[in-house]
Amino acid sequence: MSGGKKIAIGVGIVIVLGAAGAGLLLIKRRPQIPATQTITITGVVLAQDSDPRKQLPIANAKITASINSASVEGGSDPSGFFNLQLRINVPITRTSIPPPPPVLDLSFQHGDYRDLQMNEPADGRLYVVHMTPIPQQTRTTANHSQTTLSNIRVRYSVRIPFVEDVGFIADTFEAANKGNVPCDNNAPCSPDHKWKATITPFKKDAGAGKLFHDVRISCIAGPCPFTKQLQETPQDVPEIQVSILNWSDTTTFLVEAEYTQAHMSDMARESYAVVFGEALNFALPAGAEGLTIVADTNGTEIVYPLGPDLIVSWGVCTAKVAPDHSTLYRCEAKPGYHFRPSE
Repeated sequence: MSGGKKIAIGVGIVIVLGAAGAGLLLIKRRPQIPATQTITITGVVLAQDSDPRKQLPIANAKITASINSASVEGGSDPSGFFNLQLRINVPITRTSIPPPPPVLDLSFQHGDYRDLQMNEPADGRLYVVHMTPIPQQTRTTANHSQTTLSNIRVRYSVRIPFVEDVGFIADTFEAANKGNVPCDNNAPCSPDHKWKATITPFKKDAGAGKLFHDVRISCIAGPCPFTKQLQETPQDVPEIQVSILNWSDTTTFLVEAEYTQAHMSDMARESYAVVFGEALNFALPAGAEGLTIVADTNGTEIVYPLGPDLIVSWGVCTAKVAPDHSTLYRCEAKPGYHFRPSE
């Protein structure tokens, strides 16, 4: 091969290698599109109180969650539950070691509670948020006198089987647990097998010849969305037996029922509402009609009809229908009003 041909081949190889190197350089310098990830933020908003029975859910709290420049807004439902979906950019790494979870900035606002800011890792935990109530005297004017509602009863009518109405029960019990403890396959666990849970039984006997009718079992305080009743609510039974699975912090349940015996008729009912702090709670069976709240208002008995719009002068009321079609009502006192528990 002549010297000229060798030089031509060498030049060609250099050109090919140079083009390949330039191509690799372009590929290396090409900007990569960052990956995106959706983070689920799940929790419950409760009133701050050392007594678990008074850690009432806060509805309609404004919630803002953000990581760097990405943010999302939402609110809490009547049980205090919230679930937000936040899309963030994830930096591309060339290491097999997973990066630590990003820091989540959470903001909570409600007119009756102090604003709350939190910084928590976005690691999939259940966020149990406690907001501090604004003292009532701060929310009322200096000249606004306080009105006290006491001896609070609930009246309604239902068509039920009975021969003799011998009374009713309104008991509470606590399902104790510590939230955000990994389960590690140590039963009982949350339904997704992620968190350590407890099972709390409740048992109540109606007595000889009596039956419990229209049993209502309602979670009224604490992180209620993270509990589950393991059996169907018993009806027309001589004994109530239920168990509660709880995979977050301690919750309080209300058990209400009437003692009845057989035969159909329209019947007026009356029971007492359970008062915790500045909120009263009661549940009515499916088909209940003509709901009124009777209270001694500064010593005078007054009947307050509670129509479909749930409007009363002294409180803000909400209603939530349970899977067994009973309805849980909660009324929180407006500024200037105070509930006195029944003795």
